[in-house]
Amino acid sequence: MAIYMNGSARQKSVSSWMKVLAVCLFFFSTLSFTNTAAAQDRSLVPDFELANISGDRVELSDFRGSVVLINFWATWCGPCQQELPILQGFHDRYSDQGLVVLTIATDGPETFSRVRSLVRRSRWTMQILLDQEGGVTSLINPSASTPFTIFIDRQGRRVYTHSGYNAGDEQDYERRIQALLAEE
Repeated sequence: MAIYMNGSARQKSVSSWMKVLAVCLFFFSTLSFTNTAAAQDRSLVPDFELANISGDRVELSDFRGSVVLINFWATWCGPCQQELPILQGFHDRYSDQGLVVLTIATDGPETFSRVRSLVRRSRWTMQILLDQEGGVTSLINPSASTPFTIFIDRQGRRVYTHSGYNAGDEQDYERRIQALLAEE
């Protein structure tokens, strides 16, 4: 079944589609501008203090002037177990250029003993911090996601956050790390 339009009806139809297209273009250009503005509006990450796996106290502010990658994880989290060796690789490759990797174990008392065992077995040298009480988690990871990663610039400002882990995320992470290390 064919529908035929006279010239006037066809012109109105094209005109309607042009208006829809113009609205869509405006909407998407606004989104692009908003994302750019948001990227420039970096907020300071609140300072915190936690014990590391050796019992020493570590403060986030100790690393001002460095690029910091914070990762919340737990021993029972499968995606965390996939991501942590990758973060250790970033620590190995970029720590001499100013990257600090802080991993925060969120295990509670029932699974806390597994943290030391996993770290020892994995031979990780990146900072392993312990948040058994959940205070830091509630401060900067209020949804308590694991894994949850925060990228912080040299001035202590949150640049990017990522919840979860999927194979391939590490390429995005590495680009972000390199870009932050290149900033003054």
